[in-house]
Amino acid sequence: MTSLYSSLSSELVAIHPMMYGGRQDDYLERSEVAIREASEMLRDGACFSEIHGHFSIARRNIAIRHKTRDEEQFGESRIPGKRTKIVRQSCTPLDGPYEKYNSICIARMSDIVEGMRDRDEFIYRAKDKSLGRTCMYEVKMVKPDVRDDGMRQLSVEYPVKKSQDVQKSIVIGTIYLKKDGIYREMTRYYTWINDELEDPVCEMRAHSKVLLLHHHPKMIRETLDDLSGMFAHAISWHKDSESLDVLKDRVSLFRFTYAHCMPAFRGDGAIGDWFELLIYRYHGFAGTYFQGGKLSNFEPMISTSLSAYREAYNDVIVVSESI
Repeated sequence: MTSLYSSLSSELVAIHPMMYGGRQDDYLERSEVAIREASEMLRDGACFSEIHGHFSIARRNIAIRHKTRDEEQFGESRIPGKRTKIVRQSCTPLDGPYEKYNSICIARMSDIVEGMRDRDEFIYRAKDKSLGRTCMYEVKMVKPDVRDDGMRQLSVEYPVKKSQDVQKSIVIGTIYLKKDGIYREMTRYYTWINDELEDPVCEMRAHSKVLLLHHHPKMIRETLDDLSGMFAHAISWHKDSESLDVLKDRVSLFRFTYAHCMPAFRGDGAIGDWFELLIYRYHGFAGTYFQGGKLSNFEPMISTSLSAYREAYNDVIVVSESI
């Protein structure tokens, strides 16, 4: 039988042939095992945190089995210990296998920056209410500051000559989710624009790169608590009285939040996929699969609002009862 998971992994392998340590078939097989085991746990009454722990161990074991680089980071929690003095931030540069998402982010950010420059503004905010939550997308232009974790990492990933540093402004996009009246910062998007050029926005579109700075480690525990409620809400869906769109609303909110939470140093893309398939299979949609041409963990991370992600959701995953 063709793996229900294969369309996503095939997309990654097409971009990066050595993904999963060059052992794609074994990866797919062990992914299926992890999901089946979680299904049994769920039927026995396991909660979100128990299943999340199971998935984290399963993803780490696959990395160890495949001798993946930095194998110990897969499934390793980013939540700092009580005695931790130095908090380790986590970031992802949008290059290599993620280059197409760099193009999408830069196109969106540059359009906003162009409007800001026309209005002589340095900050932009747009709020969106969807799926029962309020999301805010903010873009601002600031001068470089080496004390900022994202700016410092941006300069490491994409170094420029010191003579050019003073000419560049940093563009920071930020996604916030509102909970209990407070906007919680989720993901930051760092890039640059060269103010001294005749057409800096055109240059930005052509050459700038984006670095994602993930959810702050000290906020992860609270977001995981929120995800626990979202997971339970999706599991509580009733097929006889609620539409499939209602279930998709609940799962897409969960996936959007999980992608931005990024609770582990590595491996959250797979774990997010496993949770998504687990929920649909629990409700009898055994034929559910991810669409080719999309990276399901990056689609929510580069969406600027919940409504935009929900609108594109059917292009990411096909929910079906038929295998």
